[in-house]
Amino acid sequence: MYSNGDLIIYSSHGICHIDEVSESTFNDHTKLYYVLHPIDKEGLIIRIPVDSAESCFMPLVNAQESKALIKQFSSKGVDWIDNNSNRVRMFENTINNGNRYDIVSLLITLLRKKSEFALLERKLSNQDNKFLEFIQHTLFAEMAVALQTTPATIEALALKEMNLSL
Repeated sequence: MYSNGDLIIYSSHGICHIDEVSESTFNDHTKLYYVLHPIDKEGLIIRIPVDSAESCFMPLVNAQESKALIKQFSSKGVDWIDNNSNRVRMFENTINNGNRYDIVSLLITLLRKKSEFALLERKLSNQDNKFLEFIQHTLFAEMAVALQTTPATIEALALKEMNLSL
């Protein structure tokens, strides 16, 4: 069980701070809830029943894992899938799986494809760009917390490992 003050990854909200664990009653049912907010949206309060949170929360990576993930940016990534619906399905499955090494491989591919397209004076599709921005925002913020630095520093380290500049 998570505690007050813990940081977790919560679905599309990214890194969230658990403000408290408290009982609340809705429709005559009293349950224990996590009360949390995304760290980049202080005004948004989210309540998640404790008994269902384990399936939608992920712990943040630690410093050692973050360093290993940065080194992985020197790898190839995943193969690009030309069929848009198959590509979207693969992206969603990879993100929902939560395996950070798989997510880094996906991010590598998106960053390389963005760079390749830029040389051709093209852009990623809106959908591909949304995946790229979501992954970068969430993963780099998570790693920055673990390494006590900024997401921009993590991005610079990742791009250096890739021998890429955007």
